[in-house]
Amino acid sequence: MVDTFSIDFLEERSKVILHVLERLLDKERGEVVSQIQGIAERALKVGRATLGLNGTLETLNKGQVYTLYLLTSFSLSGGKCRRCGSLNIIHPTGNLSVPCNLRKGEAKPVDLGDEMMGATLRQDGEVKWVDENPILKENDGVGASLRFR
Repeated sequence: MVDTFSIDFLEERSKVILHVLERLLDKERGEVVSQIQGIAERALKVGRATLGLNGTLETLNKGQVYTLYLLTSFSLSGGKCRRCGSLNIIHPTGNLSVPCNLRKGEAKPVDLGDEMMGATLRQDGEVKWVDENPILKENDGVGASLRFR
């Protein structure tokens, strides 16, 4: 049980359902905020979480991501290695022929948010898009809880 509330039995069914959905979304938002706070603590202490784009891409390429957290405003182009599929940040000059960190293959341009989400789901992970969060905002709009160090 998530919550209880009083409601008039004569209320329209659609209004009741809308009210229930609003309560569920509020509960989910609160849990996500708590989870991101936990990521910030674990990233500093235990190493079972990461914040920021570099660390998150590194752990994602290694298959370590359990839950990926992205701000809904996250929008960044990146590179995906044509040989191994690893995700990389595009060099500031926009040169896509920069070799990837793992296989030294050439990178093709991709939307990093979409590719990170897809990679996480292919690894049986979970993706949570977050409207606003100061911790994620300070860390490139991305963070992750990890399966292992």
